[in-house]
Amino acid sequence: MNKIELTKEQREKKKKMLLDMKQELQKLEYKRKYIHIINLEICTLKTFKIILNTIKALSPYITTGIVSFIVFKYLHNTPFIKDDIDRKLAIRKEFDSRNNIRYEMQYEDFADNENKLQVFSSWKKIDDRYYEREIAVYYTDKIDVDRIEEIVLNNDLSLNSLLGTPDLVKTEKSNNLSIEEINSLPFVQAITYSQDDDKTIIVKESDMTNNQSTIAWILLNILINYLLSKTVLTSNFKNLIKYIIKVNEENPIIDIEELEKTIKLRQDNYCRLGGAGYER
Repeated sequence: MNKIELTKEQREKKKKMLLDMKQELQKLEYKRKYIHIINLEICTLKTFKIILNTIKALSPYITTGIVSFIVFKYLHNTPFIKDDIDRKLAIRKEFDSRNNIRYEMQYEDFADNENKLQVFSSWKKIDDRYYEREIAVYYTDKIDVDRIEEIVLNNDLSLNSLLGTPDLVKTEKSNNLSIEEINSLPFVQAITYSQDDDKTIIVKESDMTNNQSTIAWILLNILINYLLSKTVLTSNFKNLIKYIIKVNEENPIIDIEELEKTIKLRQDNYCRLGGAGYER
């Protein structure tokens, strides 16, 4: 069989083709040698891309959570964390027109903290054992404390003309009174509440209050995120799924068996075209 002579141009073309094939084989051999490292890099890159796009898709959730957390913290209702609470000294002052005065102080609000005037009538005998008297109560948050003290000092019993109808009328009964109490005259008593801004202590928020803040924050985020899920998040998740599929398709994990087959095929082709002396 006569050997076909190649022209110079054909020889150059063949030489270049063999060189390209050799370089490709070298790259394939490199992949086979470092396949575990390369696959690890591929997995890391895919994971990184997917995480970034997942964060982007979840950004409305994340933003809502962060902003609401900051707002709750600003309002001293930080979820999950007990806030430091400034407690001012609360003062309860009870005084009457008989010059009796009593103070009660504590670093928390009193359960009943409305200023009020009370007019006590004289004791009246209702049977052989019991006496009773009426107590007319007027809530006076709209009246200046100095005016309240003036009313008590003057023992002004005609509060109807000043404050109108009492807010509450109570009846008090007793069977254990001294002669002095039985003969006592009607009097006016005042109870006022105030705070000393110069006297404060710092205490930790109670477990119950913190739990209420946490539950409120969780419910608020559930509601907002539910509304978001009906709008932007639906399209975000659809786009995320498409992106994950695309990333997996564009960055496949190298299969060692398929790689071996490819290398064997490329070697055969290389040798068939006269690429003798190929070194791995």
